[in-house]
Amino acid sequence: MEVSNEIMKVVLASQIDETEGAIIYGFMASRQKDEKNKALLQKMADDESKHALVWKPITKKDWLFQLGGG
Repeated sequence: MEVSNEIMKVVLASQIDETEGAIIYGFMASRQKDEKNKALLQKMADDESKHALVWKPITKKDWLFQLGGG
């Protein structure tokens, strides 16, 4: 799929935003002592990772790896 530079910028920003969310929620989960909250935060991190992967076929980038998550 070919997209314009303008659309690619928006898609890349969205992918990075989802990836940063995954990293932040994952970090928060790792620090959480309450098991219920820990599980919820980890699920949020996992969901954000999945959202970021939606864009990978278009961007050809794996930001989770590049930004230090995963």
